Amino acid sequence: MRTVLRGLAVWVVIIVVETLHGLARTMFLAPVIGDFRARQAAVFTGSLLIVLVTTLFIGWLRPANIREAAWVGIVWLVLTLTFEITFGRLVVHASWARIASDYDLPRGGLLPLGLLVLAGAPLIAAKLRRVLEKQFAVRCSCQSLVLRAWVLVRPGSFVHGPQRTKDHGLRTDLRTNAREPRTMATRNQKPQ
Repeated sequence: MRTVLRGLAVWVVIIVVETLHGLARTMFLAPVIGDFRARQAAVFTGSLLIVLVTTLFIGWLRPANIREAAWVGIVWLVLTLTFEITFGRLVVHASWARIASDYDLPRGGLLPLGLLVLAGAPLIAAKLRRVLEKQFAVRCSCQSLVLRAWVLVRPGSFVHGPQRTKDHGLRTDLRTNAREPRTMATRNQKPQ
């Protein structure tokens, strides 16, 4: 519940930043390159702003796990779609065709890409700020164990498998089961 309420607060900050970004786009960029091109360019700068704001607040948001961070992103996506359509229709008085043009990828509407960044922003920020480090580390270590197990059980690896793994500078001679320090010459040797 705490993460949901904090997520709503961060979303409000994102919406305020994006609204100011939209006003700046309309006043400064659209007169120079045109409205549609300005909206296309603003998707990339807006995505950068979203990741920046989320990265600043992810320590305060502090999702408990990867699933919670993903849910925050999905809630942000739904809230933003609702806000965009409501704001576009009621405040800006934009037509449905004008609103839909921002979401039409084949015709150059890039807003779906920005919404994907928005949905993934909590995960991206958590990774950048290492908030969910234990969650990511567990997944990486599980993948590493699976990879090591595969190296040891594949055909022909019983003889040479342990020499291929990182063993802190020591090489295991499988015939005598003795460990000896690795030198540059023994590191570059191919297994017999």
